[in-house]
Amino acid sequence: MAQMGITPEELAGFMSQFDPSATAARDSLDDSPYDHPPQLSFAATPETIKKYKAWYERDSKKSPTAAPTVPPRLLVQAQEQQREKQEREALAAENGISTRMTVIGFPKHSCKVQLGALKPTKSVSIQTIVEDVNGAAQVLSIYNFPTTYEASLAYIDLLFPVGIAMAILEPTFKVATQGGNPHIRVDSPTDIVFLDPRSDVLRDVHWKTGSQVSRFNAWPSDSDHWKARGNNYFAAGHWLPAAFAYSRGLQCDPDSLALRSNRSEAYLRLNFYSAASADARYVRCAAGAELLLRQKALFREAKAEYGRGRYQKAKSLLEQLHSSRADDSDIVKWIARCTQRLHESLTGVYDWTLLYKQSQTDPHLDVAEYTGPIEVRPMSNRGGGRGIAATRVIDVGELLVVAKPLSLATDAELQSLVLQKTVNLLTSKMDKRSQSANVAYAAQAIYGNPDLHDHAFHLYAGPDYPPPPSSFPPPPVDEPTELDPLKPRHRIDLAQLESICTHNAFGVMPLRPEDRRKPDDLDKLDSSTGLYPLPSLFNHSCAPNSHIVFIGDIMMMRASRTIHRDEEVTSAYMTPTTSYFERRKTLQEGWLMSEICDCRQCQYDRADGEANLRHRGRIAEGFSVDLFSKPLAKLRSLQKKLSATYVAARGPSHPSPALYPLHHAIAETLRSSHTTAGMKDAIKEDMKALEYRGWSVTDDDIGRRSKKARSLNRRGEELAVDTSFLGDPAEPLQAIPPMLRVAQTYFLCDDMMNATRWIKTAQWVLNTSVGGGKELFMMIERPLLKQFDLLDVATRVL
Repeated sequence: MAQMGITPEELAGFMSQFDPSATAARDSLDDSPYDHPPQLSFAATPETIKKYKAWYERDSKKSPTAAPTVPPRLLVQAQEQQREKQEREALAAENGISTRMTVIGFPKHSCKVQLGALKPTKSVSIQTIVEDVNGAAQVLSIYNFPTTYEASLAYIDLLFPVGIAMAILEPTFKVATQGGNPHIRVDSPTDIVFLDPRSDVLRDVHWKTGSQVSRFNAWPSDSDHWKARGNNYFAAGHWLPAAFAYSRGLQCDPDSLALRSNRSEAYLRLNFYSAASADARYVRCAAGAELLLRQKALFREAKAEYGRGRYQKAKSLLEQLHSSRADDSDIVKWIARCTQRLHESLTGVYDWTLLYKQSQTDPHLDVAEYTGPIEVRPMSNRGGGRGIAATRVIDVGELLVVAKPLSLATDAELQSLVLQKTVNLLTSKMDKRSQSANVAYAAQAIYGNPDLHDHAFHLYAGPDYPPPPSSFPPPPVDEPTELDPLKPRHRIDLAQLESICTHNAFGVMPLRPEDRRKPDDLDKLDSSTGLYPLPSLFNHSCAPNSHIVFIGDIMMMRASRTIHRDEEVTSAYMTPTTSYFERRKTLQEGWLMSEICDCRQCQYDRADGEANLRHRGRIAEGFSVDLFSKPLAKLRSLQKKLSATYVAARGPSHPSPALYPLHHAIAETLRSSHTTAGMKDAIKEDMKALEYRGWSVTDDDIGRRSKKARSLNRRGEELAVDTSFLGDPAEPLQAIPPMLRVAQTYFLCDDMMNATRWIKTAQWVLNTSVGGGKELFMMIERPLLKQFDLLDVATRVL
């Protein structure tokens, strides 16, 4: 102990806290102050997570008690050992995978007031460990701080160097969930104020262990040195440390326009558009600003307003700049971008083919948002909650929404060699890595863009929070909000934000040729996760009248059928092809929706009776990837048994998705006979499969004779399905592969007329669901067309 610098008195005091009687009480008494939680692992079941939640709720009701006092040197040594371990893991991760786990969904405290309104607690001089003025040290855990998610230790050192003084607003001191020592936990980045040594808060503070800690490098005391340090960070691509340095320089020289201008550019790189605009405007409007600096600020303000989606304002600023810099081609390009964004936001006209091409290399697309003929309204049938209603008659395929994410966590941008799971106590499930990352990214977006706060916090946050306002979106904030990252003035309630993301975030699966959305694979994928505010207000239906398609990070929503004026517009929160009981379970566990779904699909299922539904589920559980290897007689037997679970009144006009894979497998088996009769019978089965997915097939050359009116595309060409609606309303693109399979089979039977009709039908489905016409269809479906030997035919007939 002497070698570690710990005195016998310190050791005795430390060990006295853990006498045998105290240890025994911990194992036997529920009200022990040191009752430790159940251990969690990657294999934790919902039951284990519920036990953990019960422990947490029980522990939170206990009376406050003094925490063990640990000698600071022990804490520092443990922290240094942990850091060395992480550094070794970072090196080892080059040849393996490192693992991480965290917990969300429990009550947290986020400060609602400013530092000046609080009485100071005895904190903080930090050395990876925080130490109060009396020399007592504790572990500090900081979550959701901007730019630190999966950041390197060296980068974090730039933000939290040894010896920095901080004020933590209304901190939470809690029992460790996975370690031995209790710790101070900070969840909201706005609860941390970085103190200037000259701050009034520190005026009468005297540190027992000295005003500085070992290894503390004295900080510059003049703005020029801080500017140079900020420029070095900026050159290295460390945007937030650069903004910190410029902000510390402004503490030394509040009137420095150069520092504020540089900080504006750093904010632009961070996508902190509101903060960037505020700094740039300050410089542009400052008396005595030099012309070059003023022009630079004007350009940065225009870019920031563009990032805020204020395209007209950005264009006006750019035109003002262009009047004095007519030869600057960059300004001309930016003006053109603003003009294009304004056109998109007003008309809903986009170049989908170009956007799709761009999304294959960069998912972050530069487009304007668009809201079609819809509006947010209170819904009496939703218990007084909100929903989306049509403001006029909407045609099938009409564009309803184009939305950009407030936050987005993509697999491609997360570390591939890190396996992370998050225990979500709200759902008693393990969240995927992108889900937990999205919470941190949402906090970062609001931190740097305070005007986005209400766009997130006016979303539904679950039953434990007050209902959100009846209107949406919130009124626009015209004036940008200045951000001092050393002492942010706005507040972010992380517990509420976690709940908002749990209830509203979307799994993002962008459209691409080799990866069409496959319902059976959704649970296996750690898909990207994003928060899209307006689309979050569409209520769920298992038989929705709209559908969602992602191109890059852009979400588009289109009508799946004609929607009448004042009718509610709905979307599907999950794959509607899953069983009735699985849908009920998912709605209850994933969205805490206890009410019974009243959609058309659920009504049909309930009409079949519970016994039939359970029997259907048992039969469907036997389906697997080897379904196509089963003999035809076995498939026919399964089809007969499964059909018997549907009441006779249901009929083929009402979707029966469980029958789809069976009829598709029967079709493939018949097709493998390579006989004309087998081919024709395969087409019949393909048509049945499509009808059981909800499509109304009008082809009457093979199969059942149809008395339905012929359906035409916009060029007056006859198609093979009823074009007044998309048969699979939630996932219409799933119909394209079987439709092209039918076309191939007709082609093999030398029936070019029907082969052409089905190719054109498949193209109509994609154009109605996404847009882009022939060019986008050929681009997306090229691999499938080549596989079916239809590429030349499609090129010729479309």
